Amino acid sequence: EDVTFKEMDAVMVFWKDKDVVEYDGLCTFWSDDASRWNGSGCTTHTSPSSPGRIECRCDHLTSFSVLLTPRDEAIVSEALSIVTYIGASVSILCLMLTIAAHVMVKKKRNCAHGRLVICQAAILALFLVVFLTLI
Repeated sequence: EDVTFKEMDAVMVFWKDKDVVEYDGLCTFWSDDASRWNGSGCTTHTSPSSPGRIECRCDHLTSFSVLLTPRDEAIVSEALSIVTYIGASVSILCLMLTIAAHVMVKKKRNCAHGRLVICQAAILALFLVVFLTLI
C-alpha cells in the first residue's frame, strides 16, 4: 500500500516557569538571512486552562524559540527605573570614595596619574548626577 504524506506542521510544546506566567509568548525561529528572530510561518497557541503551556506550530524546521514579553509594561519600566537609580547611585558613591582616597594620599595627589584619576572620577560622577536629574 502506498503511503502519501501530506504537508504537516512541526509542533513544539514549551512550558513557562511559574515565575513568568505574566509574560506572553511568541513562537519564532532564527533567520540566518536576516540575523534575527522571525515569526513568519509559525503560529502560537495558548490555553487558559494551562497558562504555562505554549504550543508552537511551524511550517518549517529550523532553530525555534519562544520569545517572552511582559504583559504589564509599567511594572517593567518601574523595575528598570529602580535598577537605574540604584546602579547610578552606587557608582557615584564609589567614584566619590575613589576621589577621596586619591586626595587623601599625598603621593597620589601630586603625581600626574593621580590627578588624572581624580579628574576622570569627578567627570564620571558629574555625568551620573546630570543623568539622574534628567531621567
